[in-house]
Amino acid sequence: AAEIPVAAYDLDVTLPKSPQVNAEPTCVKSIFVGVVTQTGAAWHLDIAFDAQKHLLDPIAALPMDQCWGHPYATQYHYHGYSWKCFPNQGDAGEHSPLFGYAIDGFGVFGPRGEGGKLVSNDDLDECHGHTHLIAWDGEMKAMYHYHVNDQYPYSIGCFRGTPIALPEHLQH
Repeated sequence: AAEIPVAAYDLDVTLPKSPQVNAEPTCVKSIFVGVVTQTGAAWHLDIAFDAQKHLLDPIAALPMDQCWGHPYATQYHYHGYSWKCFPNQGDAGEHSPLFGYAIDGFGVFGPRGEGGKLVSNDDLDECHGHTHLIAWDGEMKAMYHYHVNDQYPYSIGCFRGTPIALPEHLQH
């Protein structure tokens, strides 16, 4: 099988420093949903399109590497359960560290919640997040945040804050 080339791409986005929770979630309007600061790649929504614009499960329809990622137009990104390849996994028995940010400015953390317990979708809201004390900007703060886990939608299902307008090259 031929390999798909990967190249550097611009992920220069400005996110809100103090995101606010909206009363109603915001639907995802682009497949680009966040930035993985630990690796410098992007998170994409867990959907894909074929040439006829039919919706597909990317994990079933596209070739994924061991990190649940692949390139699109040479731009490497993650789908789904991608946390296994992030360099800072944190310590067992503790809340997972920050892996990156959603485009609404809220943090995206690994699969462990309070006390190091693996989070399931039953612990999270429809956007794949919840609120409790987390390390944020050098202090402990009760704050909304997302988690990656091994249950669909795996990372971000909708936005609790207001997503930024994405640059044109990230709106595919």
